[in-house]
Amino acid sequence: MKGSRSYAPIMKDKDTSIKAVVNIDMIGYNNDKHKTFEIHAGYYDPDIRDLCLPIAEVIKQWSDNQGKLGTAQIYKGTIVGGNHDFDRNIYDGAIERSDHFPFQERGLPSMPYQ
Repeated sequence: MKGSRSYAPIMKDKDTSIKAVVNIDMIGYNNDKHKTFEIHAGYYDPDIRDLCLPIAEVIKQWSDNQGKLGTAQIYKGTIVGGNHDFDRNIYDGAIERSDHFPFQERGLPSMPYQ
């Protein structure tokens, strides 16, 4: 996250037009026999989270149309923590945990796709 912690403020300070940041994280291996994967749109502030949700839905629709991936699990919680046993509408285990976070801190729509 060192790179994104440096890069995100520069982009925000320059008032760069960023429509979305999609961090493709932890790709290349999936031991889940159903090939499910996670899209983390959650954030503490529901307004910023709501900027991320439409992008998460586009990624999910795209992947559903590929026919080779399982169903995407969209995490949209506003509370840190959780795992597969928790409600993804309340909790998101990736808040603060990936390169997308410095962009969300600056009010930019961003999420990791794992």
